[in-house]
Amino acid sequence: YTAVERMEPFEDLRDFGTAFEFGTDSGDFAEVQFCIAEQEVMPVIEVSVSQSGKLTKKELSKTRYYELLEDYVCSTCIRTARDTFALLPVNVVYVHAVQTSLNPATGLDEEETIVSVKFTRDWFLKVAFDRIDPSEFMTLFECRKKCGKTTGFSPVIRLSSEQ
Repeated sequence: YTAVERMEPFEDLRDFGTAFEFGTDSGDFAEVQFCIAEQEVMPVIEVSVSQSGKLTKKELSKTRYYELLEDYVCSTCIRTARDTFALLPVNVVYVHAVQTSLNPATGLDEEETIVSVKFTRDWFLKVAFDRIDPSEFMTLFECRKKCGKTTGFSPVIRLSSEQ
């Protein structure tokens, strides 16, 4: 735990997520949670060049927005695990992405887990990261994630080392 505090491995990821929390009860695994920064990093406008050479702007479709959101969250999960594996000699890293949502029953903002994944070191040693699709890469691992094409993420039950 002291190594994580000293090295601050998630500092360069603060542009992609907030409130990184690290913990472990074992020398074999680590857990990291972060809150996604959807409002800060996700585009809402798509810019393109028309055939006549004019720059055009239009609002992203819901489908495209949620496709990009899923890739952003998955990429941040992967990078978080890579940094943790580089820093610590653990064999497993659990990464949990959370978002803050309004609970209409209470009127309060609450954190919900939207992605929970158990990454294993052995797979990380075999991957060409510059050639992967982040969402597809997650299928290689035990992963809980529900992301609808037009609805985005839904809450999931978090994975645990005790399961």
